[in-house]
Amino acid sequence: MRKRGKTLSLLLAFSLALGSFCPMPTSLTPLKMVQAAELEDPTEPTSGNCGKQGDNIKWSLEIDPDGMLYPDGGEQPDCYRLTLTGTGELDESLFLNTDAQRPNTSPWYNYREVITSVSISEGITSICGYGLADLCSLKSITLPDSISSVGDFAFVGDSLLETVICGKGLKTIGEGAFADLKSLSAIRLNEGLAEIGTSAFSRSALKEISLPESLATIGNWAFSQLQLSYVRIPKNVEQILYNPFLDTLLQEIQVDEDNQHFFAENNILYEKRENGIPERAIAYARCNPATSIIIRPETKTIGEFAFHDAENLASVTLPPALSDIGQEAFSGCQLEELYIPDSVKNIGNCAFLGCPPEKSGYPR
Repeated sequence: MRKRGKTLSLLLAFSLALGSFCPMPTSLTPLKMVQAAELEDPTEPTSGNCGKQGDNIKWSLEIDPDGMLYPDGGEQPDCYRLTLTGTGELDESLFLNTDAQRPNTSPWYNYREVITSVSISEGITSICGYGLADLCSLKSITLPDSISSVGDFAFVGDSLLETVICGKGLKTIGEGAFADLKSLSAIRLNEGLAEIGTSAFSRSALKEISLPESLATIGNWAFSQLQLSYVRIPKNVEQILYNPFLDTLLQEIQVDEDNQHFFAENNILYEKRENGIPERAIAYARCNPATSIIIRPETKTIGEFAFHDAENLASVTLPPALSDIGQEAFSGCQLEELYIPDSVKNIGNCAFLGCPPEKSGYPR
Protein backbone atom coordinates (compact mmCIF):
# COMPACT_ATOMS: atom_id res chain seq x y z
CA MET A 1 0.00 0.00 0.00
CA ARG A 2 1.37 3.42 -0.94
CA LYS A 3 1.91 6.16 1.61
CA ARG A 4 -0.73 8.87 1.74
CA GLY A 5 -0.69 12.38 3.14
CA LYS A 6 -1.82 12.68 6.78
CA THR A 7 -4.13 15.61 6.00
CA LEU A 8 -5.85 13.78 3.16
CA SER A 9 -6.31 10.69 5.32
CA LEU A 10 -8.07 12.72 7.99
CA LEU A 11 -10.25 14.41 5.37
CA LEU A 12 -11.41 11.15 3.87
CA ALA A 13 -11.99 9.59 7.27
CA PHE A 14 -14.23 12.52 8.08
CA SER A 15 -16.06 11.99 4.79
CA LEU A 16 -16.74 8.36 5.70
CA ALA A 17 -17.90 9.27 9.19
CA LEU A 18 -20.55 11.55 7.73
CA GLY A 19 -22.20 8.64 5.89
CA SER A 20 -25.31 8.47 7.99
CA PHE A 21 -25.88 12.23 7.68
CA CYS A 22 -25.46 12.50 3.92
CA PRO A 23 -28.24 14.15 1.88
CA MET A 24 -29.54 12.15 -1.06
CA PRO A 25 -31.25 13.55 -4.16
CA THR A 26 -34.80 14.49 -3.24
CA SER A 27 -37.32 11.99 -4.63
CA LEU A 28 -40.47 13.31 -6.20
CA THR A 29 -43.34 12.21 -4.02
CA PRO A 30 -45.86 10.25 -6.11
CA LEU A 31 -49.42 11.54 -5.83
CA LYS A 32 -51.92 9.09 -4.38
CA MET A 33 -53.45 6.86 -7.00
CA VAL A 34 -57.23 6.88 -7.18
CA GLN A 35 -58.84 3.49 -6.82
CA ALA A 36 -61.54 2.66 -9.35
CA ALA A 37 -63.76 1.35 -6.60
CA GLU A 38 -63.88 4.83 -5.05
CA LEU A 39 -65.24 6.62 -8.16
CA GLU A 40 -68.09 9.04 -7.58
CA ASP A 41 -70.35 10.69 -10.12
CA PRO A 42 -68.84 14.12 -10.83
CA THR A 43 -71.25 17.05 -10.67
CA GLU A 44 -69.06 20.05 -11.56
CA PRO A 45 -69.32 22.12 -14.78
CA THR A 46 -68.13 20.46 -17.99
CA SER A 47 -66.71 23.53 -19.73
CA GLY A 48 -65.07 26.85 -19.02
CA ASN A 49 -62.05 29.09 -19.57
CA CYS A 50 -58.50 28.16 -18.58
CA GLY A 51 -56.25 30.54 -20.52
CA LYS A 52 -53.70 32.99 -19.18
CA GLN A 53 -55.76 35.80 -20.69
CA GLY A 54 -59.03 34.25 -19.58
CA ASP A 55 -60.95 33.12 -22.63
CA ASN A 56 -57.92 32.60 -24.90
CA ILE A 57 -58.20 28.90 -24.08
CA LYS A 58 -61.44 27.03 -23.42
CA TRP A 59 -61.88 23.55 -22.01
CA SER A 60 -64.78 21.16 -22.42
CA LEU A 61 -65.70 17.58 -21.56
CA GLU A 62 -67.74 15.26 -23.71
CA ILE A 63 -68.46 11.57 -23.55
CA ASP A 64 -65.57 9.50 -24.89
CA PRO A 65 -67.21 6.68 -26.89
CA ASP A 66 -63.99 4.68 -26.83
CA GLY A 67 -63.28 5.27 -23.16
CA MET A 68 -63.12 2.28 -20.87
CA LEU A 69 -62.02 2.06 -17.26
CA TYR A 70 -62.56 -1.67 -16.76
CA PRO A 71 -61.20 -3.58 -19.79
CA ASP A 72 -62.21 -6.92 -18.24
CA GLY A 73 -65.87 -6.01 -18.49
CA GLY A 74 -68.47 -5.03 -15.96
CA GLU A 75 -70.55 -1.90 -15.72
CA GLN A 76 -68.62 1.06 -17.12
CA PRO A 77 -68.99 4.59 -15.75
CA ASP A 78 -69.23 7.44 -18.24
CA CYS A 79 -65.78 8.27 -19.60
CA TYR A 80 -64.86 11.71 -20.93
CA ARG A 81 -62.63 13.35 -23.51
CA LEU A 82 -61.02 16.58 -22.35
CA THR A 83 -60.71 19.08 -25.21
CA LEU A 84 -58.59 22.24 -25.02
CA THR A 85 -59.11 24.82 -27.79
CA GLY A 86 -57.69 28.28 -28.38
CA THR A 87 -54.30 29.95 -28.54
CA GLY A 88 -51.51 30.89 -26.16
CA GLU A 89 -50.81 29.64 -22.65
CA LEU A 90 -52.80 27.99 -19.89
CA ASP A 91 -53.32 29.93 -16.66
CA GLU A 92 -50.98 28.15 -14.24
CA SER A 93 -52.74 29.66 -11.20
CA LEU A 94 -55.74 27.43 -11.93
CA PHE A 95 -53.60 24.34 -11.43
CA LEU A 96 -51.87 25.16 -8.16
CA ASN A 97 -53.38 24.73 -4.72
CA THR A 98 -52.15 26.16 -1.43
CA ASP A 99 -53.41 23.04 0.37
CA ALA A 100 -50.26 21.07 1.24
CA GLN A 101 -52.24 17.82 1.24
CA ARG A 102 -53.28 18.38 -2.38
CA PRO A 103 -50.79 20.71 -4.05
CA ASN A 104 -52.42 20.61 -7.47
CA THR A 105 -55.90 21.14 -8.81
CA SER A 106 -57.56 21.95 -12.16
CA PRO A 107 -60.87 23.21 -13.55
CA TRP A 108 -61.77 19.58 -14.35
CA TYR A 109 -60.37 18.13 -11.13
CA ASN A 110 -63.56 16.30 -10.11
CA TYR A 111 -63.53 14.46 -13.46
CA ARG A 112 -59.88 13.44 -13.32
CA GLU A 113 -60.68 9.77 -12.63
CA VAL A 114 -62.90 9.36 -15.70
CA ILE A 115 -61.01 11.39 -18.33
CA THR A 116 -59.70 8.76 -20.75
CA SER A 117 -58.52 10.94 -23.64
CA VAL A 118 -57.23 14.48 -24.19
CA SER A 119 -57.38 16.59 -27.36
CA ILE A 120 -55.31 19.79 -27.58
CA SER A 121 -55.84 22.13 -30.51
CA GLU A 122 -53.08 23.61 -32.63
CA GLY A 123 -52.39 27.12 -31.35
CA ILE A 124 -51.99 26.32 -27.67
CA THR A 125 -48.34 26.97 -26.86
CA SER A 126 -47.65 25.32 -23.51
CA ILE A 127 -48.75 22.81 -20.91
CA CYS A 128 -48.20 24.69 -17.67
CA GLY A 129 -46.98 23.26 -14.39
CA TYR A 130 -49.39 20.50 -13.24
CA GLY A 131 -51.48 21.29 -16.34
CA LEU A 132 -52.47 17.69 -17.08
CA ALA A 133 -51.70 16.15 -13.70
CA ASP A 134 -53.74 13.46 -11.93
CA LEU A 135 -55.48 12.16 -15.07
CA CYS A 136 -55.18 8.66 -13.68
CA SER A 137 -57.14 6.94 -16.49
CA LEU A 138 -55.29 8.56 -19.42
CA LYS A 139 -53.19 6.07 -21.41
CA SER A 140 -51.84 8.10 -24.33
CA ILE A 141 -51.54 11.66 -25.56
CA THR A 142 -50.34 13.50 -28.66
CA LEU A 143 -49.15 17.08 -28.28
CA PRO A 144 -49.68 19.47 -31.23
CA ASP A 145 -46.72 21.11 -32.95
CA SER A 146 -47.64 24.48 -31.40
CA ILE A 147 -46.73 23.29 -27.88
CA SER A 148 -43.27 24.72 -27.13
CA SER A 149 -43.00 23.86 -23.43
CA VAL A 150 -44.17 21.24 -20.96
CA GLY A 151 -44.09 22.67 -17.45
CA ASP A 152 -42.86 21.30 -14.14
CA PHE A 153 -44.73 18.17 -13.02
CA ALA A 154 -47.17 18.63 -15.92
CA PHE A 155 -48.17 14.96 -16.04
CA VAL A 156 -47.47 13.90 -12.46
CA GLY A 157 -50.01 11.40 -11.16
CA ASP A 158 -51.01 10.13 -14.64
CA SER A 159 -50.38 6.62 -13.41
CA LEU A 160 -51.68 4.75 -16.49
CA LEU A 161 -50.03 6.96 -19.13
CA GLU A 162 -48.12 4.67 -21.49
CA THR A 163 -47.34 6.67 -24.63
CA VAL A 164 -46.52 10.32 -25.33
CA ILE A 165 -45.98 11.77 -28.80
CA CYS A 166 -44.46 15.25 -28.63
CA GLY A 167 -44.99 17.81 -31.36
CA LYS A 168 -42.29 19.28 -33.56
CA GLY A 169 -42.38 22.64 -31.78
CA LEU A 170 -41.50 21.36 -28.31
CA LYS A 171 -38.37 23.08 -26.96
CA THR A 172 -38.37 22.52 -23.19
CA ILE A 173 -39.50 19.79 -20.79
CA GLY A 174 -39.72 20.97 -17.20
CA GLU A 175 -38.67 19.48 -13.88
CA GLY A 176 -40.37 16.19 -13.07
CA ALA A 177 -42.72 16.58 -16.05
CA PHE A 178 -42.97 12.80 -16.61
CA ALA A 179 -41.50 11.60 -13.33
CA ASP A 180 -42.89 8.64 -11.38
CA LEU A 181 -45.06 7.47 -14.28
CA LYS A 182 -44.74 3.72 -13.77
CA SER A 183 -46.60 2.91 -17.00
CA LEU A 184 -44.75 5.31 -19.33
CA SER A 185 -42.86 3.05 -21.71
CA ALA A 186 -42.66 5.12 -24.91
CA ILE A 187 -42.10 8.78 -25.73
CA ARG A 188 -41.24 10.40 -29.06
CA LEU A 189 -39.00 13.45 -28.88
CA ASN A 190 -38.59 15.44 -32.09
CA GLU A 191 -35.83 17.67 -33.43
CA GLY A 192 -36.16 21.13 -31.92
CA LEU A 193 -36.16 19.99 -28.30
CA ALA A 194 -33.43 21.97 -26.51
CA GLU A 195 -33.81 21.30 -22.78
CA ILE A 196 -34.79 18.39 -20.55
CA GLY A 197 -35.24 19.45 -16.93
CA THR A 198 -34.24 17.98 -13.59
CA SER A 199 -35.71 14.51 -12.96
CA ALA A 200 -37.91 14.93 -16.04
CA PHE A 201 -38.26 11.18 -16.68
CA SER A 202 -36.99 9.74 -13.41
CA ARG A 203 -38.61 6.56 -12.11
CA SER A 204 -40.73 6.06 -15.23
CA ALA A 205 -40.96 2.77 -17.15
CA LEU A 206 -38.79 3.88 -20.09
CA LYS A 207 -36.39 1.21 -21.32
CA GLU A 208 -35.12 3.13 -24.35
CA ILE A 209 -35.07 6.71 -25.53
CA SER A 210 -33.71 8.53 -28.57
CA LEU A 211 -32.43 12.03 -27.84
CA PRO A 212 -32.70 14.53 -30.73
CA GLU A 213 -29.61 16.24 -32.13
CA SER A 214 -31.05 19.64 -31.16
CA LEU A 215 -30.82 18.86 -27.43
CA ALA A 216 -28.53 21.33 -25.58
CA THR A 217 -29.22 20.83 -21.85
CA ILE A 218 -29.79 17.70 -19.77
CA GLY A 219 -30.88 18.39 -16.20
CA ASN A 220 -29.73 16.71 -13.00
CA TRP A 221 -31.03 13.14 -12.64
CA ALA A 222 -33.17 13.60 -15.76
CA PHE A 223 -33.09 9.87 -16.50
CA SER A 224 -32.50 8.50 -13.01
CA GLN A 225 -33.76 5.13 -11.79
CA LEU A 226 -34.73 3.84 -15.24
CA GLN A 227 -34.20 0.53 -16.98
CA LEU A 228 -32.26 2.11 -19.85
CA SER A 229 -29.30 -0.04 -20.84
CA TYR A 230 -27.93 2.30 -23.53
CA VAL A 231 -27.84 6.04 -24.11
CA ARG A 232 -26.26 8.27 -26.74
CA ILE A 233 -25.53 11.94 -26.01
CA PRO A 234 -26.17 14.03 -29.16
CA LYS A 235 -23.63 16.40 -30.70
CA ASN A 236 -25.20 19.69 -29.54
CA VAL A 237 -25.48 18.94 -25.82
CA GLU A 238 -23.46 21.59 -23.99
CA GLN A 239 -24.69 21.46 -20.41
CA ILE A 240 -24.82 18.53 -17.97
CA LEU A 241 -24.27 19.33 -14.31
CA TYR A 242 -24.76 16.20 -12.20
CA ASN A 243 -25.14 12.57 -13.22
CA PRO A 244 -28.40 12.43 -15.22
CA PHE A 245 -28.41 8.61 -15.07
CA LEU A 246 -28.27 8.10 -11.30
CA ASP A 247 -29.30 4.53 -10.38
CA THR A 248 -30.21 3.73 -14.01
CA LEU A 249 -29.26 0.29 -15.30
CA LEU A 250 -26.90 1.56 -17.99
CA GLN A 251 -24.42 -0.78 -19.62
CA GLU A 252 -23.19 1.61 -22.30
CA ILE A 253 -22.76 5.37 -22.72
CA GLN A 254 -21.87 6.90 -26.07
CA VAL A 255 -21.39 10.51 -27.17
CA ASP A 256 -21.57 11.82 -30.71
CA GLU A 257 -17.99 12.25 -31.94
CA ASP A 258 -18.74 15.82 -33.06
CA ASN A 259 -19.81 16.97 -29.60
CA GLN A 260 -17.54 19.84 -28.49
CA HIS A 261 -18.26 19.58 -24.76
CA PHE A 262 -18.44 15.90 -23.79
CA PHE A 263 -17.01 12.53 -24.74
CA ALA A 264 -17.23 8.97 -23.45
CA GLU A 265 -14.44 6.48 -22.92
CA ASN A 266 -14.76 3.07 -21.30
CA ASN A 267 -18.37 3.97 -20.45
CA ILE A 268 -17.33 7.02 -18.46
CA LEU A 269 -18.97 10.30 -19.50
CA TYR A 270 -16.48 13.19 -19.39
CA GLU A 271 -16.81 16.93 -19.74
CA LYS A 272 -13.88 18.30 -21.72
CA ARG A 273 -12.07 21.60 -21.98
CA GLU A 274 -11.77 23.54 -25.22
CA ASN A 275 -8.55 21.70 -26.07
CA GLY A 276 -10.32 18.35 -25.74
CA ILE A 277 -8.66 17.38 -22.45
CA PRO A 278 -11.07 15.90 -19.88
CA GLU A 279 -12.02 18.21 -17.04
CA ARG A 280 -14.66 16.23 -15.15
CA ALA A 281 -15.96 12.67 -14.91
CA ILE A 282 -19.75 13.03 -14.77
CA ALA A 283 -21.33 9.59 -15.03
CA TYR A 284 -20.57 5.93 -15.46
CA ALA A 285 -22.58 3.06 -16.95
CA ARG A 286 -22.98 1.35 -13.60
CA CYS A 287 -24.21 -2.02 -14.89
CA ASN A 288 -21.48 -2.75 -17.41
CA PRO A 289 -19.43 -5.81 -16.39
CA ALA A 290 -16.03 -4.13 -15.96
CA THR A 291 -14.40 -4.79 -12.59
CA SER A 292 -11.65 -2.18 -12.95
CA ILE A 293 -11.38 1.20 -14.64
CA ILE A 294 -8.74 3.84 -15.25
CA ILE A 295 -9.97 7.42 -15.16
CA ARG A 296 -8.26 9.62 -17.72
CA PRO A 297 -5.04 11.05 -16.19
CA GLU A 298 -5.83 14.71 -17.00
CA THR A 299 -9.18 14.66 -15.14
CA LYS A 300 -9.46 17.31 -12.40
CA THR A 301 -12.87 16.50 -10.91
CA ILE A 302 -15.03 13.46 -10.26
CA GLY A 303 -18.60 14.73 -10.11
CA GLU A 304 -21.31 14.07 -7.56
CA PHE A 305 -22.75 10.53 -7.77
CA ALA A 306 -20.57 9.84 -10.84
CA PHE A 307 -19.84 6.18 -9.98
CA HIS A 308 -22.63 5.69 -7.46
CA ASP A 309 -23.66 2.05 -7.06
CA ALA A 310 -21.26 0.76 -9.74
CA GLU A 311 -21.33 -2.53 -7.91
CA ASN A 312 -19.12 -4.48 -10.33
CA LEU A 313 -16.19 -2.13 -9.74
CA ALA A 314 -13.49 -3.54 -7.49
CA SER A 315 -10.61 -1.31 -8.56
CA VAL A 316 -10.37 2.29 -9.75
CA THR A 317 -7.23 4.12 -10.84
CA LEU A 318 -7.58 7.81 -10.06
CA PRO A 319 -5.74 10.43 -12.14
CA PRO A 320 -2.59 12.03 -10.71
CA ALA A 321 -3.99 15.50 -11.46
CA LEU A 322 -7.24 14.91 -9.54
CA SER A 323 -8.31 17.78 -7.28
CA ASP A 324 -11.93 17.15 -6.25
CA ILE A 325 -14.05 14.09 -5.50
CA GLY A 326 -17.74 14.97 -5.33
CA GLN A 327 -20.47 13.96 -2.92
CA GLU A 328 -21.25 10.23 -3.08
CA ALA A 329 -18.96 9.88 -6.07
CA PHE A 330 -18.23 6.21 -5.24
CA SER A 331 -20.99 5.46 -2.74
CA GLY A 332 -22.36 1.93 -2.95
CA CYS A 333 -19.31 0.59 -4.81
CA GLN A 334 -17.51 -2.55 -3.65
CA LEU A 335 -14.02 -1.14 -4.05
CA GLU A 336 -11.18 -3.37 -2.90
CA GLU A 337 -8.37 -1.11 -4.06
CA LEU A 338 -8.14 2.64 -4.44
CA TYR A 339 -5.10 4.93 -4.21
CA ILE A 340 -5.96 8.60 -3.65
CA PRO A 341 -3.23 10.91 -4.98
CA ASP A 342 -1.84 13.74 -2.87
CA SER A 343 -3.23 16.24 -5.38
CA VAL A 344 -6.78 15.71 -4.03
CA LYS A 345 -7.86 18.74 -2.00
CA ASN A 346 -11.60 18.23 -1.56
CA ILE A 347 -13.64 15.10 -0.85
CA GLY A 348 -17.42 15.48 -0.71
CA ASN A 349 -19.77 14.07 1.88
CA CYS A 350 -20.34 10.32 1.68
CA ALA A 351 -17.91 10.02 -1.24
CA PHE A 352 -17.20 6.40 -0.29
CA LEU A 353 -20.37 5.58 1.62
CA GLY A 354 -20.95 1.81 1.70
CA CYS A 355 -17.51 0.86 0.39
CA PRO A 356 -16.19 -2.02 2.53
CA PRO A 357 -13.46 -0.45 4.69
CA GLU A 358 -12.01 -3.79 5.70
CA LYS A 359 -11.01 -4.47 2.06
CA SER A 360 -10.35 -1.06 0.61
CA GLY A 361 -7.03 0.69 0.21
CA TYR A 362 -8.31 4.18 0.98
CA PRO A 363 -7.74 5.85 4.35
CA ARG A 364 -10.20 5.24 7.15
